[in-house]
Amino acid sequence: MAETYAQAALDVEVGNKTGIHIAHPFREIDIPVYAKDPLCIEQVMQLTHKQLGIQPSISYEMDAD
Repeated sequence: MAETYAQAALDVEVGNKTGIHIAHPFREIDIPVYAKDPLCIEQVMQLTHKQLGIQPSISYEMDAD
């Protein structure tokens, strides 16, 4: 994946896009449903903070539409 991310970082066409996911080999993919799920996002944040041994400074909350 490091090679794919490096390629994406250096690719001029990709550099002008936001909100996309890049998979290996270098290709654009749809954002998985779980990546937009507030509960999944919160759980990943909590696990990351626990593994790093740090206290969270923010919490993810969905925008009220």
